[in-house]
Amino acid sequence: MFALTYSIISTARQWLTYWIIFAGMYAIDHMMGWLFEWIPFYWTAKLLFLCACCYLNGATYIYSRLLKPYLASKEAQIDRGLGTGIQFVQTRIRGAAVEVAKGGSSQTTEFSGDVLRALERHPDEKVQEGDDFL
Repeated sequence: MFALTYSIISTARQWLTYWIIFAGMYAIDHMMGWLFEWIPFYWTAKLLFLCACCYLNGATYIYSRLLKPYLASKEAQIDRGLGTGIQFVQTRIRGAAVEVAKGGSSQTTEFSGDVLRALERHPDEKVQEGDDFL
């Protein structure tokens, strides 16, 4: 979503917005498709909607009027959820690396040390030459 906020080229912004709308439509269709099959002309309406989003700047309209205000109001909650997910994954990887280091050969121990060093690195820190793990 940040790419849409800071996009300079309007064509890129239009296509990024279209693909976000398309992905949302696909997810809803995937979950609720069994229900939508009973609606007459659903597939025709879906095709017309996606064409309008693509060629008539409908996706930009939907994003700016509906999605952007909603996502802006939920930004802190989304960031907290992402932070929790990142911590969960880091904890699981650390645990796996420690288990490998306890019972592995020297090669796996070296690899697990690389994993632990990579996890301790700050996200803004530059990758140094010779860091082959990431």
